[in-house]
Amino acid sequence: MTNIVLMPLLPTTSPTPYLGFGTYRVDAWSKHVRGEIPFAEASISSWVCWSSINGIRFEVVRDMPNPEDCGCSRADIEKLLLFPPTIQRWLLPIAAFQKYGHDTSVALIDADTIVSPGAPSIFTEQHTASVNLTRNRAWNKWRDASCKVFSPLFPDVDFDKSMYFNTGVIVLNSPVLASRFIKFALAKSSEFLSILNGKVGTDQTPINYLVQQLQRAGELSASFLDRRWNVVVNTAIVDSVMVRSMLTNNFISHFIGTKELMPAVWKIVEELHPQNDSQNSE
Repeated sequence: MTNIVLMPLLPTTSPTPYLGFGTYRVDAWSKHVRGEIPFAEASISSWVCWSSINGIRFEVVRDMPNPEDCGCSRADIEKLLLFPPTIQRWLLPIAAFQKYGHDTSVALIDADTIVSPGAPSIFTEQHTASVNLTRNRAWNKWRDASCKVFSPLFPDVDFDKSMYFNTGVIVLNSPVLASRFIKFALAKSSEFLSILNGKVGTDQTPINYLVQQLQRAGELSASFLDRRWNVVVNTAIVDSVMVRSMLTNNFISHFIGTKELMPAVWKIVEELHPQNDSQNSE
């Protein structure tokens, strides 16, 4: 069985920034276009270290797969280039399953995460379901607005808010979810792109809807991982005490709105775990 961690760092190919996301998102879009994503280097270093310790294959993916590698046509790929990388990245698990076979587990990981060097293997911790998910924090206004705006695209889904999960850490034991999501994005491209230009876009909510739809149709099974596999870090303070606490209590720390802290955090992690420093190479 092949266990692989994929970290997408796909270039932004959409012709315009998603203005509705506000100043932060537009600035992030501009930096991504220029290849300025320094926070990702800390994430990569942490995953290289962890993967080496656990004997796991880790890949940073910087390019879209070829059509023949993911079961898409050239026209499909060109259509997907209008979407942001958060949508395009779902091609990558499809390509991984096609390359390594269906006896494969794929962890799809955001580049604003730092994994603790002492964390166990996420693959031995997972369940045997088609997908293994990580719960989000308490319900908030963004999620409520996002669910409302995507709901017309899923009229048959009576959405259960208690099952909402974060897509920054997800383990797939089947290509079904990724394949169905790409088909959905292509079939509903105009409506989808219109929503993404608002303030409640990204892949997270439609993926949530799709999982509940597929579960109820008996086409997908889903389980939740331990909460320590995706812990949001929202403090503005970085010191050795905080980092020690993170390493002790979190398996994966997710810097959703505090990405700028990641280089400093990883530097402290290296100082606290100098034996891992020699293993850090992509």
